[in-house]
Amino acid sequence: MDKHVLGVYLSELESQSLMALNAINVLDKVTAIDHEQMMDMGSEQRIEINKECFRSVHSFLTHLSNISRLIWPPALSPKQNCFCDKPRAMGLRCNTCVARMRSAEILSALNIVDPEHVLKNRTLRDHLEHFDERIDHWMQTSERRNYVQDYIGAKGGIQGMEESDMMRQYDPDNGNFTFRGETHSLVDLFAGLQDVLGRTRDAISKSRAF
Repeated sequence: MDKHVLGVYLSELESQSLMALNAINVLDKVTAIDHEQMMDMGSEQRIEINKECFRSVHSFLTHLSNISRLIWPPALSPKQNCFCDKPRAMGLRCNTCVARMRSAEILSALNIVDPEHVLKNRTLRDHLEHFDERIDHWMQTSERRNYVQDYIGAKGGIQGMEESDMMRQYDPDNGNFTFRGETHSLVDLFAGLQDVLGRTRDAISKSRAF
Protein backbone atom coordinates (compact mmCIF):
# COMPACT_ATOMS: atom_id res chain seq x y z
CA MET A 1 0.00 0.00 0.00
CA ASP A 2 1.50 3.36 -0.97
CA LYS A 3 1.68 6.31 1.41
CA HIS A 4 -1.13 8.21 -0.27
CA VAL A 5 -3.63 5.36 0.15
CA LEU A 6 -2.52 4.72 3.73
CA GLY A 7 -3.01 8.44 4.38
CA VAL A 8 -6.60 8.16 3.16
CA TYR A 9 -7.32 5.39 5.67
CA LEU A 10 -5.61 7.29 8.48
CA SER A 11 -7.59 10.43 7.64
CA GLU A 12 -10.83 8.47 7.83
CA LEU A 13 -9.79 7.02 11.19
CA GLU A 14 -9.15 10.52 12.49
CA SER A 15 -12.51 11.80 11.18
CA GLN A 16 -14.46 8.93 12.73
CA SER A 17 -12.58 9.41 16.00
CA LEU A 18 -13.45 13.11 16.15
CA MET A 19 -17.13 12.37 15.47
CA ALA A 20 -17.07 9.77 18.26
CA LEU A 21 -15.55 12.37 20.60
CA ASN A 22 -18.28 14.83 19.67
CA ALA A 23 -20.95 12.25 20.51
CA ILE A 24 -19.44 11.50 23.92
CA ASN A 25 -19.16 15.23 24.66
CA VAL A 26 -22.87 15.63 23.97
CA LEU A 27 -23.60 12.63 26.21
CA ASP A 28 -21.56 14.14 29.04
CA LYS A 29 -23.36 17.47 28.68
CA VAL A 30 -26.80 15.85 28.71
CA THR A 31 -26.13 13.60 31.70
CA ALA A 32 -24.54 16.45 33.70
CA ILE A 33 -28.03 17.78 34.43
CA ASP A 34 -28.75 16.97 38.07
CA HIS A 35 -31.92 15.53 39.56
CA GLU A 36 -33.26 18.87 40.82
CA GLN A 37 -32.86 20.46 37.41
CA MET A 38 -34.68 17.54 35.83
CA MET A 39 -37.57 17.93 38.28
CA ASP A 40 -37.92 21.59 37.32
CA MET A 41 -38.37 20.64 33.68
CA GLY A 42 -41.54 19.65 31.94
CA SER A 43 -42.16 16.07 30.91
CA GLU A 44 -41.44 16.83 27.25
CA GLN A 45 -38.03 18.29 28.12
CA ARG A 46 -37.17 15.24 30.22
CA ILE A 47 -38.18 12.96 27.36
CA GLU A 48 -36.00 14.90 24.94
CA ILE A 49 -33.01 14.70 27.29
CA ASN A 50 -33.55 10.97 27.63
CA LYS A 51 -33.69 10.56 23.85
CA GLU A 52 -30.56 12.68 23.37
CA CYS A 53 -28.68 10.56 25.87
CA PHE A 54 -29.29 7.31 24.02
CA ARG A 55 -28.95 8.92 20.60
CA SER A 56 -25.50 10.10 21.64
CA VAL A 57 -24.54 6.65 22.90
CA HIS A 58 -25.69 5.09 19.65
CA SER A 59 -23.76 7.68 17.63
CA PHE A 60 -20.64 7.10 19.74
CA LEU A 61 -20.81 3.35 19.23
CA THR A 62 -21.52 3.67 15.51
CA HIS A 63 -18.38 5.75 14.95
CA LEU A 64 -16.37 3.35 17.12
CA SER A 65 -17.64 0.49 14.98
CA ASN A 66 -16.53 2.30 11.83
CA ILE A 67 -13.08 2.69 13.38
CA SER A 68 -13.06 -0.94 14.44
CA ARG A 69 -14.03 -2.22 11.01
CA LEU A 70 -11.30 -0.18 9.34
CA ILE A 71 -8.64 -1.68 11.62
CA TRP A 72 -10.12 -5.13 12.27
CA PRO A 73 -12.46 -5.89 9.33
CA PRO A 74 -14.78 -8.92 9.31
CA ALA A 75 -12.44 -10.38 6.69
CA LEU A 76 -10.04 -11.30 9.50
CA SER A 77 -12.45 -13.96 10.64
CA PRO A 78 -11.30 -17.46 9.65
CA LYS A 79 -14.83 -18.03 8.39
CA GLN A 80 -14.20 -15.54 5.58
CA ASN A 81 -13.05 -17.26 2.41
CA CYS A 82 -10.48 -15.95 -0.03
CA PHE A 83 -11.53 -16.06 -3.69
CA CYS A 84 -8.27 -14.95 -5.27
CA ASP A 85 -7.91 -18.38 -6.84
CA LYS A 86 -10.80 -17.46 -9.12
CA PRO A 87 -10.39 -15.22 -12.20
CA ARG A 88 -10.79 -11.55 -11.33
CA ALA A 89 -11.52 -8.74 -13.73
CA MET A 90 -8.57 -6.41 -14.35
CA GLY A 91 -6.41 -8.42 -11.98
CA LEU A 92 -8.22 -7.14 -8.88
CA ARG A 93 -7.76 -8.97 -5.61
CA CYS A 94 -10.79 -10.31 -3.79
CA ASN A 95 -12.38 -8.16 -1.08
CA THR A 96 -11.19 -10.50 1.65
CA CYS A 97 -7.54 -10.18 0.66
CA VAL A 98 -7.76 -6.42 0.23
CA ALA A 99 -9.35 -5.99 3.68
CA ARG A 100 -6.73 -8.22 5.31
CA MET A 101 -3.93 -6.29 3.63
CA ARG A 102 -5.47 -2.99 4.70
CA SER A 103 -5.76 -4.20 8.29
CA ALA A 104 -2.12 -5.28 8.41
CA GLU A 105 -0.93 -1.95 7.01
CA ILE A 106 -3.03 0.11 9.43
CA LEU A 107 -2.06 -1.99 12.45
CA SER A 108 1.58 -1.53 11.53
CA ALA A 109 1.20 2.23 11.00
CA LEU A 110 -0.56 2.60 14.35
CA ASN A 111 1.84 0.20 16.08
CA ILE A 112 -1.04 -1.72 17.63
CA VAL A 113 0.14 -5.11 18.85
CA ASP A 114 -2.58 -5.91 21.40
CA PRO A 115 -4.79 -8.59 19.79
CA GLU A 116 -7.56 -7.77 22.28
CA HIS A 117 -7.74 -4.00 21.92
CA VAL A 118 -11.00 -2.76 23.45
CA LEU A 119 -12.24 -1.25 20.17
CA LYS A 120 -11.97 -4.58 18.41
CA ASN A 121 -15.10 -5.80 20.17
CA ARG A 122 -18.28 -4.58 18.47
CA THR A 123 -20.79 -6.52 20.60
CA LEU A 124 -22.57 -3.54 22.16
CA ARG A 125 -22.85 -1.72 18.85
CA ASP A 126 -24.29 -4.89 17.31
CA HIS A 127 -26.94 -5.05 20.05
CA LEU A 128 -28.13 -1.56 19.18
CA GLU A 129 -27.72 -1.88 15.42
CA HIS A 130 -29.72 -5.12 15.31
CA PHE A 131 -32.27 -4.07 17.88
CA ASP A 132 -35.10 -5.67 15.95
CA GLU A 133 -33.51 -9.09 16.41
CA ARG A 134 -32.97 -8.42 20.11
CA ILE A 135 -36.67 -7.61 20.52
CA ASP A 136 -37.50 -10.82 18.65
CA HIS A 137 -35.40 -12.75 21.17
CA TRP A 138 -36.99 -10.93 24.12
CA MET A 139 -40.45 -11.74 22.71
CA GLN A 140 -39.63 -15.44 22.63
CA THR A 141 -37.78 -15.71 25.95
CA SER A 142 -39.28 -13.19 28.38
CA GLU A 143 -41.37 -14.87 31.05
CA ARG A 144 -43.20 -11.85 32.42
CA ARG A 145 -43.19 -9.76 29.23
CA ASN A 146 -42.03 -6.70 31.18
CA TYR A 147 -40.14 -4.30 28.96
CA VAL A 148 -38.00 -1.28 29.87
CA GLN A 149 -35.76 0.62 27.47
CA ASP A 150 -33.82 3.88 27.54
CA TYR A 151 -33.50 3.88 31.31
CA ILE A 152 -31.00 6.28 32.89
CA GLY A 153 -29.85 5.04 36.27
CA ALA A 154 -27.96 2.36 38.15
CA LYS A 155 -28.15 -1.28 37.20
CA GLY A 156 -30.85 -2.88 39.32
CA GLY A 157 -32.49 0.50 39.86
CA ILE A 158 -35.95 -0.89 39.15
CA GLN A 159 -36.85 -3.43 41.79
CA GLY A 160 -38.33 -6.74 40.71
CA MET A 161 -37.34 -6.30 37.06
CA GLU A 162 -35.59 -9.19 35.33
CA GLU A 163 -32.27 -8.17 33.78
CA SER A 164 -33.30 -9.70 30.47
CA ASP A 165 -36.29 -7.32 30.35
CA MET A 166 -34.04 -4.26 30.69
CA MET A 167 -32.97 -3.20 27.23
CA ARG A 168 -30.94 0.01 26.82
CA GLN A 169 -29.74 1.26 30.21
CA TYR A 170 -27.08 3.87 30.99
CA ASP A 171 -25.56 4.76 34.35
CA PRO A 172 -23.90 8.22 34.11
CA ASP A 173 -22.26 7.78 37.52
CA ASN A 174 -19.86 5.09 36.27
CA GLY A 175 -20.28 5.25 32.49
CA ASN A 176 -21.64 1.72 32.23
CA PHE A 177 -24.12 0.78 29.52
CA THR A 178 -26.15 -2.35 30.20
CA PHE A 179 -28.09 -4.30 27.62
CA ARG A 180 -30.29 -7.11 28.97
CA GLY A 181 -27.95 -7.64 31.91
CA GLU A 182 -24.77 -7.46 29.82
CA THR A 183 -22.68 -4.50 31.01
CA HIS A 184 -20.16 -2.61 28.88
CA SER A 185 -17.93 0.22 30.05
CA LEU A 186 -18.14 3.35 27.90
CA VAL A 187 -15.21 4.63 29.96
CA ASP A 188 -13.04 1.80 28.66
CA LEU A 189 -14.26 2.38 25.12
CA PHE A 190 -13.48 6.09 25.45
CA ALA A 191 -9.95 5.25 26.61
CA GLY A 192 -9.58 2.96 23.60
CA LEU A 193 -10.77 5.77 21.34
CA GLN A 194 -8.20 8.17 22.78
CA ASP A 195 -5.49 5.55 22.26
CA VAL A 196 -6.39 5.04 18.59
CA LEU A 197 -6.76 8.76 17.92
CA GLY A 198 -3.36 9.45 19.44
CA ARG A 199 -1.73 6.69 17.41
CA THR A 200 -3.50 7.88 14.25
CA ARG A 201 -2.31 11.44 14.64
CA ASP A 202 1.24 10.24 15.31
CA ALA A 203 1.11 8.12 12.15
CA ILE A 204 -0.24 11.06 10.11
CA SER A 205 2.53 13.33 11.40
CA LYS A 206 5.20 10.76 10.54
CA SER A 207 3.81 10.29 7.04
CA ARG A 208 3.95 14.04 6.40
CA ALA A 209 7.53 14.27 7.65
CA PHE A 210 8.82 12.28 4.68
